Amino acid sequence: MKKLISFFAVIAASLGLAAGAQAGTTTSTLSVSATVSGICTVSTTAVNFGDVTGLTDVLANGDVTVNCASGFPYNITLDAGLHYDGFMRTISNGTDTRHYALSSAFNPNPIDTESQWGDMGYADTFFGFGVADTGSGAAQAHTVYGWLEPGVALPSGAYSDIVTVTVYY
Repeated sequence: MKKLISFFAVIAASLGLAAGAQAGTTTSTLSVSATVSGICTVSTTAVNFGDVTGLTDVLANGDVTVNCASGFPYNITLDAGLHYDGFMRTISNGTDTRHYALSSAFNPNPIDTESQWGDMGYADTFFGFGVADTGSGAAQAHTVYGWLEPGVALPSGAYSDIVTVTVYY
């Protein structure tokens, strides 16, 4: 029996020493964060046909400027605009409209559907394909060539349209 009591005394002492060796605990937190910059940014300069008579076609250009991180491929698309009539983009004064075309290369035949700048394969709101490029880490301007169709004289007023530019990367 003495041996059994001695055995339990040794175990109890061992447990007491183990508990006594750890005086306490404390905790804290570690913040982990990162700032991820956008891989691409986009800005535009308007295509402004200016004052027109309506009897001749008018050419104008603007641009889409994209800044993507170096080596990142991207594709710039243009949607159908607010006043698309199912055939072409149109500018409107709220009542009257006039067709226009946008392309990424000057084209003497602006109604040619293959030269139109659109969003086929992406949002598919307008025929024509986007413009592909690869980021350089600096701003890259892409000219938008505009053509306003000739026609009869239109009532005076301000005609406009809004086309959404989307950069896919």
